[in-house]
Amino acid sequence: MIEKKKIKAQQRQYGKVARASIAQEDRLLWEQKIFQKLIVLPEFIQASYVCLYYSVGDEVDTRKLIHHCLNRNMCVALPRIEGARAMQFYPVSVIEDLTLGKFNIPEPKKTQPVKLDATVLVIAPMVVFDEHCNRGGMGCGFYDSIFLDINSVVVGLAFENQKIEKVAMESHDQAVNVVVTEVKVYRRNQ
Repeated sequence: MIEKKKIKAQQRQYGKVARASIAQEDRLLWEQKIFQKLIVLPEFIQASYVCLYYSVGDEVDTRKLIHHCLNRNMCVALPRIEGARAMQFYPVSVIEDLTLGKFNIPEPKKTQPVKLDATVLVIAPMVVFDEHCNRGGMGCGFYDSIFLDINSVVVGLAFENQKIEKVAMESHDQAVNVVVTEVKVYRRNQ
C-alpha cells in the first residue's frame, strides 16, 4: 500500500511537470484541439447537463468551454467542495456569480445539486492517464468519491504528454469513460 502511494505521488509529479512544460503557444493550440474534439462527442451533444471543473493553474482550460455552453443555453454545473472528499455539482448560469472556495477555486452558490444520472456529462480534470482511461488526479479523492455513485458518462481532459504507461490505481480510484487530448480521443474498453 505504501509503495503504491509512493508510485502515485511520483506519477502525479510527472503529470504536473508535463503540464507545466508546455509552451504557451502550444498550450493555446492544444487546448483549442481538445475543445474541438470534445464538443463533437455524442455524449457532449446529447447531455442534458454538462458538469465540469473550473480550471486553475496548468489544467486544460475550461473557461472557454463554460462560456460556450452558457452561450448555447446548455445547462452547466460546477463543483462545490462540501467537506473531506465530498463534492457536489451545482447549476451555474452566470460566471460572475462564482465565489472563491476551497483551494481558491471559483465555486457556485449552494442551491439544489444536480442529480448525476445517465443524461449528465461530467468533465473531470486529471494529472495523468493511461490508454485504458485510468485517471490520476491531485490526490484528494473528490472526483473519485462522486464517480462511485453515478451513471453519468465521465470525460477527462488532458494533454497527450500527461499520458503514462499504467496509472497506479487503488480500490477507491475510478477510471473515466473517455479521455480527450489534443491528439486523440481514448475510450475505455475499446
